Amino acid sequence: MCANRASAVALEALVQYDDLDLDEMGLRLYDLVDPEALDSLFCHQEESAPSVEFEVCDATVHVWQSDGEIRARVNDEHD
Repeated sequence: MCANRASAVALEALVQYDDLDLDEMGLRLYDLVDPEALDSLFCHQEESAPSVEFEVCDATVHVWQSDGEIRARVNDEHD
């Protein structure tokens, strides 16, 4: 198992993003992307640095790996 899970990083970015409230919308991360597949993608990449984007309403969640660390950012269509 990977020490830094991509699904946890993506969820934290969504929680920190002010324009989206998943609880208010009745959504879970699993409703948006398969957390296990996301974790697996980033956990098993040693040579390349994966990057994934998925949409949430009018926002885009971008998850990537840089310098061995998984990062995530949420941008809306105005960013």
